[in-house]
Amino acid sequence: MLYRNILVAVDDSEYARKAVEQAVEFSALMDSRVTLVHVVVPLNPVAHYERLLPMYPEIGEVYDDIGKTILQESAARFPEDREVSTLLVHGNPAAEILQLAKDGYDLLVLGSHGSGGRLFTMGSVVSRVVNHTELPVLVVR
Repeated sequence: MLYRNILVAVDDSEYARKAVEQAVEFSALMDSRVTLVHVVVPLNPVAHYERLLPMYPEIGEVYDDIGKTILQESAARFPEDREVSTLLVHGNPAAEILQLAKDGYDLLVLGSHGSGGRLFTMGSVVSRVVNHTELPVLVVR
């Protein structure tokens, strides 16, 4: 089977970097288009959240900038002749990845654990995606 349109979820983890390396190889072997996605998680409400946010309006911009940097660094790992696009989205990572997966992709590539750490065999986002998608998923350790 050829994977012509690959979706790769990236964050700031070692596993995501390894996932990008696998996507680089797959895309070269199969002449695939690649879309890199980074999901910015909304700030969790805390006590007095509505009072604190006006004091730090740039927090959302900082998270967006970090996401854009992760996407740029990931895209830079692909050869110049490879078609790579990037998406920065906001929301629940698993839900956003699952929604995007319905948009004509042939393969999902994910690191086995996100930037949240490694407590279990597979991260919670990856576990949810694997269990709720119809697409083949390459989970990279």
